Amino acid sequence: SNVVLGGGQNSFKILANGGSVSGHGGTVQVLPTTGHVRVRATTAIDVSAIGTACGACEAGSMQIKSSKIDTAANPAPTMVLPALVANGAGDGSGGLIQFVSTGNINLAGVAQAIGGADNGNGGSIDVKADTGIVAKGSGFIVAAGAEGHGGMINIDAGSGLLTFDGKFDASGGTGSGNNF
Repeated sequence: SNVVLGGGQNSFKILANGGSVSGHGGTVQVLPTTGHVRVRATTAIDVSAIGTACGACEAGSMQIKSSKIDTAANPAPTMVLPALVANGAGDGSGGLIQFVSTGNINLAGVAQAIGGADNGNGGSIDVKADTGIVAKGSGFIVAAGAEGHGGMINIDAGSGLLTFDGKFDASGGTGSGNNF
């Protein structure tokens, strides 16, 4: 059967945040053996470090692996809120967001792995599909904190086409930007 993440009927969200004062984000893996994964418009998975007194609280990581991954399905044809979040806190780096599909990936909305507001480096977003990627109205954000370096965005559409209409941001603070 299908896995549905985010708000709405017959769906759920996964939070693996760090503590409210300190602590690192957790690890989430969504690995259904059958069906596909659908992510709706609200924050579906959050592995951020959210501490308010962090020296360097690192974000966690998430992996979504399925025969089909769809973040553009109804009732959310376009997502403006970040649906997949792995942000650092303080000097902590952004985390890892990874999509892996043996079929295709259809994305709409935002995935962000932003470094902590002080000196955190941006995280990584890795999207790999064997038969193509369609990303419309999407945003992949791995920006850094005030003095950190930008993160990394890797996209591999396999033997299929990559169709993208959105924004990539791997900018650095006073540090350097990074790669796409």
